Amino acid sequence: MKKKSLCILVLAFIFGITILFQNQAFAQRKVFKLGHPMTQQSAEGMGVDKFAELVKEKSKGTMEVQTFHSGQLGKVMEMVEGVMMGTIDFTMEDITLYDKFIPTTRVMGMPFYFKDRPQMHRFLASDIWKNEFVKPVEKLGTTVVGTKWNWNRGPYRVLISRKPIFALEDLKGVKLRIWEVETQRRGWTALGAVPIVITWGEAYLSLKQGIADAITCPIGLLYPAKFTEVLKYVTSIVEFPQTMVLGMNLKKFNSLTPAEQKIIIDSGNEAGEFFTQQYIRRADEDIAKMMCEHKAFFIQTCLDPWRERAQVARKELEDSGYLPKGLWEKINVM
Repeated sequence: MKKKSLCILVLAFIFGITILFQNQAFAQRKVFKLGHPMTQQSAEGMGVDKFAELVKEKSKGTMEVQTFHSGQLGKVMEMVEGVMMGTIDFTMEDITLYDKFIPTTRVMGMPFYFKDRPQMHRFLASDIWKNEFVKPVEKLGTTVVGTKWNWNRGPYRVLISRKPIFALEDLKGVKLRIWEVETQRRGWTALGAVPIVITWGEAYLSLKQGIADAITCPIGLLYPAKFTEVLKYVTSIVEFPQTMVLGMNLKKFNSLTPAEQKIIIDSGNEAGEFFTQQYIRRADEDIAKMMCEHKAFFIQTCLDPWRERAQVARKELEDSGYLPKGLWEKINVM
């Protein structure tokens, strides 16, 4: 009887110790929230899920990133500002959304400002960008953890419209959906369109109802967004090379150990490459699907007149003080 009681006591002690260690491990585990506006099935959704997977794997489960898709944590600007304030830990969103806070960022959303993606990446790797964006955005409360700037949307941008756009003149008076970025409004107005601010989540219905007659987006987002169900003409415009910011609240980042910070950054850069490859992989596949399923037409046009008009607009916006004067000349020799 005594032996039986002793065995029970030993087992109870072992069980208690196990529970204690499990509770300590759970208490030490750091959990973060990441929000973004796209669906889980999109390249964005797959990219942030990959990031979360890598963080968990590299930290051996001591850090967990919970991903919230489709704007579950708020509208786009609410999430961007939420990371700055610390109500959200991470967001992954378009770099142009920061142009209301940091003037230099305005060039990232100006149509035809950059020659191509390599030129943009040389700019993002420069001391100019570090001093004009990376440091200022930290003062606002966000630190960039996708440090290689390889969360590339695309691989190029297109214009989807109710009527075919064969030339710049065809754009005149077209009601064009844009997102909440002032540079987009000014740039597309200069090109002849009539910009209308509509959130991404409301874009499909707005196009279907005729509130807007055109929209721009990366080719890799076009099929998942189902825009060619209602608009049948797709013109390749390559208006600007688009990249994303994987941002983390600075205080949360600084609360981590150096080893944990390295895991976050390494995971962010690795997931960025994965994200970019999803866009590249989808492009050709999705074009074939849209032609067969939606009877969409794909148009190639000479973009020289578009670039020339955009350069005139750039100079005007520089003279007005909206775009930084002299920056284009510095970028153009990179």
